[in-house]
Amino acid sequence: MAGGAFLLLLSGCLLAETVTLPVAASVTGVGGVPFVSDVRVFNTSYTDVLTVTAVYRFNGQTSQFQLAAREAKAFDDICVSLFSTPGSLGAVEFTSAGAAGSLVVSSQLRSPVSGGGFVGMFVPGLPS
Repeated sequence: MAGGAFLLLLSGCLLAETVTLPVAASVTGVGGVPFVSDVRVFNTSYTDVLTVTAVYRFNGQTSQFQLAAREAKAFDDICVSLFSTPGSLGAVEFTSAGAAGSLVVSSQLRSPVSGGGFVGMFVPGLPS
């Protein structure tokens, strides 16, 4: 019985968390207006380092990076900066082997506005 409890406890520590960004873009729209996704990935843990694997569902390309405790990484125009895939559009899945809720993903899908500035919308990362 004690061995079973240990395995149950150990399996809880090894669970992977996946956060899905439903859309990331690096495309040129109607009239030649570009749309890009600026993404932020954050580790909410005060103690754990997260190894994050990102999979771009446009072409299946993967990239891996680490987040220290309480660290955030910025990927402006993520399709190009992390996946080197301009002219593309697709979901991105971020997976880490950390405590549930430690990985937070957010993004802004944006386009420049004539006269300066940007117009865009918030796109949250969602649990699987």
